[in-house]
Amino acid sequence: MEASEINNKVINNSLKEEGYTVNNIKSSEELMNLIDKGIKNDLLIINSFQPNTSGYNLLRSVRNKYDSISLPILMIVDKAYPENISLALYLEATDVLVEPYDISELKARVHTLIQLKNSISALIDSEMAFLKAQIKPHFIFNALSVISSLITRNPIRAKELLLDFSDYLRNSFDFSEGDNLVTLSKEIELTKAYVAIEKERFKNRLKISFYIEADMSIKIPSLIIQPIVENAIRHGVLNKLEGGNINIRIYKSLDNLIINIKDDGVGISEEKVKKIISGKDDKAGVGIKNINSRLIRAYGKGLSMKSAIGYGTEVEIKIPIR
Repeated sequence: MEASEINNKVINNSLKEEGYTVNNIKSSEELMNLIDKGIKNDLLIINSFQPNTSGYNLLRSVRNKYDSISLPILMIVDKAYPENISLALYLEATDVLVEPYDISELKARVHTLIQLKNSISALIDSEMAFLKAQIKPHFIFNALSVISSLITRNPIRAKELLLDFSDYLRNSFDFSEGDNLVTLSKEIELTKAYVAIEKERFKNRLKISFYIEADMSIKIPSLIIQPIVENAIRHGVLNKLEGGNINIRIYKSLDNLIINIKDDGVGISEEKVKKIISGKDDKAGVGIKNINSRLIRAYGKGLSMKSAIGYGTEVEIKIPIR
C-alpha cells in the first residue's frame, strides 16, 4: 500500500471517530464530476501531491466555482517546500496544514473550519431573514401615496393596488418556510405585486413582461426574482429618461428551471458586474450577493450576469429540477 493511501485511511478513520461523515474522493476526475454536479460537503481536504495532477490545479478548479464561504478547503503541503504555503493561500485555500503533522492538529483544524462554515451559514440565513423583513420605508410611502391619490379618481384601481400591496407585504414578511423554499407561483405573486405598484408610479416609462412556461408548483429559493427585478428597475431602466423594458422569462430546459431577467436599461461595466456579485458594490445592497451565495450553497452554482453600457443587463439563474 502506498504512503498516500495509508495517509488517507488514517485521516478517514480519525475523522469518522470524531463523528464526521467522510467521502474519500479517489481521483481528480471524480472531484471534477462532483464539482459539476454540486458539492454538498462542509469541507474539502486536498493534498498538494496527487498521482496524475497537481493539488494546486485542483484547488484552482474548485475555487473557479466555489468561494471560500461556500466550501472551505484545507490544503496539505510538504514542509520541504515552504513556498507552497504561500501558493496555497494565494489560490485561496482556507487553511494550510504542513506535513508531517500530528493527527490531533488535523482534527482541530477540521473542527475549526467546519465551525466557521456553520457560523457563516447561520449569518447567511440571518441575512436572508433581514432581506425578508427589509421593506424599504420609501417604497411603503410611495405605494400608499399612489393608492391614496387613486381613491377618489379611480377607486377600483385603488382597491386593486391595495390588494397588490397587501400581497407584497404578506409574502415579504412570511417566515413560515423554514427551508426558505417557496413555490414558483408564490415567488411570481410577490414579484407581480411589487411590479404592479411600480408600474402605476412610473406609467409608460416602465414596461415589464412575464413569459412563464414552467410548472408553477416547482420549489425554488425564496426572494430570488423580485430583488433582481427591483435592481433592473432602479439601476437600469429608470436611469434612462424614457424608461425601458424588463422581460422575465421562466422555462424548463432539460433538467433545469431557467429564470432569465433582461432589461434594456443603461447597463454597467464588466468590473461593476463582478463587484455586485461579490457584494463589494455598496450601492447594490445585499440582495444580489445574498441570492448568489444561497444559490451556490444550494446547487453549487450561482447566478450569471452580463451587461453592456448603453444596452442593458441580463441575469440568469439555473435551478436543477429534482
